[in-house]
Amino acid sequence: MAELHPPTHVQAEGDFELTRLLLLLGKALHRVGVPAHRLEGAMSSLANAIGVQASFFSTPTLLLATFGELGRQRTQVIRVDQEEIHLTRLVAIDRLATRVGNRKLTPQAAVTELEDIESAPDPWPAWIVTLACCSASGCAALLFGGDWATAALASLGALLVRLIAIVAGTIPARRRMRTALSSFVVALVCHRVAAHVPVNIAIAILAGLLALLPGLTLTVAVTEIATRNLSSGSARLLDGVATLTQLGFGALLGTTLGAWLGPTLHHTDLALPTWQLWICALVTSCSLIFQFQATAKHGLLITSAGLISWGALQWASLWLGADVGLFAAAAIIGATGNAVARIRRLPATVFVVPGLILLVPGSAGFSSVQQLLSEDVVAGMSAAVRVLLLSSSLAAGLLMAQALVPPRRSL
Repeated sequence: MAELHPPTHVQAEGDFELTRLLLLLGKALHRVGVPAHRLEGAMSSLANAIGVQASFFSTPTLLLATFGELGRQRTQVIRVDQEEIHLTRLVAIDRLATRVGNRKLTPQAAVTELEDIESAPDPWPAWIVTLACCSASGCAALLFGGDWATAALASLGALLVRLIAIVAGTIPARRRMRTALSSFVVALVCHRVAAHVPVNIAIAILAGLLALLPGLTLTVAVTEIATRNLSSGSARLLDGVATLTQLGFGALLGTTLGAWLGPTLHHTDLALPTWQLWICALVTSCSLIFQFQATAKHGLLITSAGLISWGALQWASLWLGADVGLFAAAAIIGATGNAVARIRRLPATVFVVPGLILLVPGSAGFSSVQQLLSEDVVAGMSAAVRVLLLSSSLAAGLLMAQALVPPRRSL
């Protein structure tokens, strides 16, 4: 019988602490909404800075890290449920990672500080976030062409979405039903209100579900595919399509039941003057401070991002058309965000993501699914192709911005 030899490679205590810290940092970045191409780049740079040989692989639900030289590698797998974007934690984690890379913290102290960051309370309570969501949906209804009654109904829809999310809590079975249930409830309520008040039902439903539309998810997915993060991009793209399908099915069910319960009144849309549309864009931009849980000191930065994005889109669309204008607006917001990140020493995400919110094609994707479920296949497929075109325009603009103004760090 062959003699068994003990393993020739045993992980040292110091190596264990460093790899544990890297894994926890990667998991923390994943949980605050960092996409794969940024997360992998940031973690690889940090590992090189502290002298650890490592490579990272990220998908929307998985973080995989491999440590050591070829032939003696150790692979760690972490299952992660990506949460909503949390800018306060992202900034704190970025600063912590910078100090770790500069070797100003021991691994044990860094882990303790990271745990404090993740356990810290949100800067804004739930009722303020709910109010911000309602105001954003109301303003979105006006930007989509609805009147004031439609805006009020959209705000009510956003309130219902938030209440359903609070009731669902963290129970997995309830969370899986939240998207379709929210869409069903909002559509049904909009139809029943329209039986007594003349409103634009389609706009009210769309704006009421604004917080659930996966426009940013689709844009990030196309960006990941363009940067050759094919697994993450494909998975995120399917996740966005699945979300749109749930929203569309719930809205169709609610619309069918609402129409069966009785007819609705006719409505007349209100064309707002340009200065009022700018006010709506301002309110929507301010609401992102609370929805993304950013600190008050970054409020002006986030509001400016939204206004610059909206202004760039209006100007570029006027001169270049809608599709190319979207590319130009994304390039402007991306380049500005990278420049601000260099000056303020912040993650570019703090500026870029709020700016993208006013550009992402979530409404077009929702309309596409509604048309397909209503058996209007030609119009639905045409709208779906347009969603991909708009998402590709945004992704191309962001990639152009990175080439023109490289970010300070991967984040």
